[in-house]
Amino acid sequence: MEKSKKTEKKDTEMKDNNKLMLGIIGGAIVVLVLVLLLAKGCVKEYTVTFDSNGGSAVAAVKVKENETVAKPSDPTRAGYTFAGWFLDDKEYDFNSKVTKDITLKAHWNTSEEENGINLSTSSLNLSIGGVGNIDVVSLPDGYTTDDLIWTSSDASVATISNGEVKGLKVGNATIIITTNDGKYTATVSVIVSEGEPVDVESVSIGGSSSLYVDSTLKLSVTFNPSNASDKSVTWTSSDSSIATVDKNGKVTGKKAGKVTITVTTTNGKTATKEVTVKERPPVSSVSISGSSSVNVGKTITLKATVKPSDAADKTVTWSVKNGTGSATIDKNGKLKGVKAGTVTVTAKTKNGKSASKTITVKDVWTVKFTAEKDSAGFVFRWKYQAYKNGSASNDYSAFKLGNSVVVPGGERVANQEIVDAKRPKTVTITLKNGSKVSASVTYA
Repeated sequence: MEKSKKTEKKDTEMKDNNKLMLGIIGGAIVVLVLVLLLAKGCVKEYTVTFDSNGGSAVAAVKVKENETVAKPSDPTRAGYTFAGWFLDDKEYDFNSKVTKDITLKAHWNTSEEENGINLSTSSLNLSIGGVGNIDVVSLPDGYTTDDLIWTSSDASVATISNGEVKGLKVGNATIIITTNDGKYTATVSVIVSEGEPVDVESVSIGGSSSLYVDSTLKLSVTFNPSNASDKSVTWTSSDSSIATVDKNGKVTGKKAGKVTITVTTTNGKTATKEVTVKERPPVSSVSISGSSSVNVGKTITLKATVKPSDAADKTVTWSVKNGTGSATIDKNGKLKGVKAGTVTVTAKTKNGKSASKTITVKDVWTVKFTAEKDSAGFVFRWKYQAYKNGSASNDYSAFKLGNSVVVPGGERVANQEIVDAKRPKTVTITLKNGSKVSASVTYA
């Protein structure tokens, strides 16, 4: 049936309306996309650079305007501990919004690790003609300052001589300190700027205020302003019979008392610090830790813990008293089992404090299996041999005889002979103490 003209006209109008609606929606989408693209193009991005200041590298990142930068993983540097990221000599707050390109610089504290070259500073800021000092705080065991080689990465910017750095022209340089065998290295970053030398206005001393007799502590110096040109100082003690101080600010306690340590700059600025030298406390107690058992012929190492931890003399003497068993012990607490049974170990300090511990010495039992074949080559019997502390033994009292040996498949046979045609790979024997010994079968 043909459509009427009125119906056809209505259909045409609906199609035209749909096309118009689709055109409007499509145009709106295009406008929205353009707006988003323009908005994205208007958002600024800034670069945050991380200057690790001699440490491991940290990659720069891009940050959108008014957003924060995520704190990166801490860098590492041999001989130092990480002290934070700084912007213009002020520790950076990672909650701050980024509004421009910035460079964050790593600050470092001298590490007290024994196995490294530890220096008094990790960086120096000098003016042209300015002088700064790098002091050696500590060295690895077996090394002295005579074993060190000092070099500058750019001698036209800064030179180094006996720990004294001199700025020559604007630029950056790295002072490298290496042991003569090349095993240990430390570095100091040097920045030389234009301008007249900057005088020290004041100094202060940092570090602990007390130490024990025959021990040392390291004092540090803070300069104001921090970019002072000449950071050379001298150290003095008011009473060297109580405590001495060397050119690096290392104080050594001599006897109980109080002493004043003074630091003086080249231009006469001074700071003082009162340091108390104390006698170490006596040992109040000792305890022994470590395993409570050892096998015959084997060793264990026992540890003596003395309290307080800063006691005057923590030396202990080890001894062992044999009981049903026997053992030996050396000056380091290394105990060796000799005969099965129990022994008593004692650790004694020089002031008479002592502790004791009972140690059980155990026999070591092992088993070896052999298999016998008949004339046709079939396995008809296999035997086991007991070994006590490595030597063959006919004493089977340590084993549970009677249904003592278990072979794969659940067969149980008493005494020393086991008839088996399945050629088991392993056999288990149960000891009197409940433990089990498994061994591989060796066929004759």
